[in-house]
Amino acid sequence: MMELLKNSYRLSIVYSVLFVIIGSVLFLDPAGFVMFISYLIGVLLITTGINSIINYSKNREAIISKAILTFGIILLMMGVFLIVKPTFIGKIIPSVIGVCLIINSIEKLIYLKYLKDQNSNSYLISMISGFVALIAGIFLLFNPLSGTLIITQIIGLIIVIYSAMDLIEKLRFKKGIKTKKPIEKVKIIDSK
Repeated sequence: MMELLKNSYRLSIVYSVLFVIIGSVLFLDPAGFVMFISYLIGVLLITTGINSIINYSKNREAIISKAILTFGIILLMMGVFLIVKPTFIGKIIPSVIGVCLIINSIEKLIYLKYLKDQNSNSYLISMISGFVALIAGIFLLFNPLSGTLIITQIIGLIIVIYSAMDLIEKLRFKKGIKTKKPIEKVKIIDSK
């Protein structure tokens, strides 16, 4: 259980840092970020699609070969679409980020009971940041406000602030756990 918590902690630190970087780029260069992501996903889809079509041409007799060909053509078309219409990604980014924030906040709110039991100083910060993230995530999911660079910058700023608070809270949580004294082992003496 402890190893699982450690792995979860390390992963959550990585996510927090990643969200700070993504939020900063969204704030500083929203148009460039949207275009870059769109082209990157487009190229990946085209590459995967072409690879599927090549696999089909090499092995047409396989049972799933037609499914592979169909999959390849769909991916190829999606990739071309994203390169031709790079602003489309900008319309779905707020919804994707909203889902990520909701998942992250639910995870944080689940740990609140543990923090309260430990009398941790980070309980209040964790509770506030969890509810802020949940509200922001729901807002972004149901009101994507897509297409405008100013909204993208606001989203970037919200992500940076939230992720920075989250990172500080996690580091304080780890420090609080290290300072707690371990429970001493009690020696049981057999009465026989």
